[in-house]
Amino acid sequence: MGVFCGRDRWGESERSAIGQVLPWPLLREIVRFVLLRPMEDDAAALAPSASSSLRPSEAVLTAESNATRLLQMPSTWRHRLESQGASQLAVPWLACVDETNGAYWRQWEKLIEVFENTLRVRSAEALASGASGFDSAFLQEVMQLHSVLHENLQNKFTNFQADVMQQVGHLRSSQSESAFSTMLQEKMKDPSWCSQLGIPSEASLRSATDFLEGSAGTSGVTWMRFVMTTKRCCDCCL
Repeated sequence: MGVFCGRDRWGESERSAIGQVLPWPLLREIVRFVLLRPMEDDAAALAPSASSSLRPSEAVLTAESNATRLLQMPSTWRHRLESQGASQLAVPWLACVDETNGAYWRQWEKLIEVFENTLRVRSAEALASGASGFDSAFLQEVMQLHSVLHENLQNKFTNFQADVMQQVGHLRSSQSESAFSTMLQEKMKDPSWCSQLGIPSEASLRSATDFLEGSAGTSGVTWMRFVMTTKRCCDCCL
């Protein structure tokens, strides 16, 4: 019998060997430390600050600048993965981008704290002095936040979504026929591979898979997290 005959039986033995060479625990560690952890470190370095020394206007400008930098990171993350020779991890890469950005936008709760603290302090000062509670400067700072969230960042986030799709497309088109690629393709034939891998999360892996297979109509989870964060900011400040 030739080497390439009996493909089904050969494939079964091959998958068994792959499971020993590239077990799920090892693949989870690869995804965690090659993809997810560096993205999380980048996002953490750019998270908004809740420092009491910052005026709301300063906090908003700093947060917007940092968010802009984060939204320009997809190409850096893609090059980082390619430099590791792991372009085959395009689907987990997309899931890690989604999880990282979801966690980042939740950090914007710190910005709300800056406004809430400022409001408490100024309200107490107005009450103590008997002055009017109206503060035109603070209102202007609130409107500044509203503009950043509903205009500036939403436009940049739309560009970010397109950039992510471009980068993941590049990753998928540049995959080589390496031994690692073959092993990974076989691992992902397992119907339960999303739950087996589980990094960054089963839900994000399924969302990324569905999107890339064309069964989802939007880039999904990260966009909804961003929308909910902007709504929370505006509900608290307006």
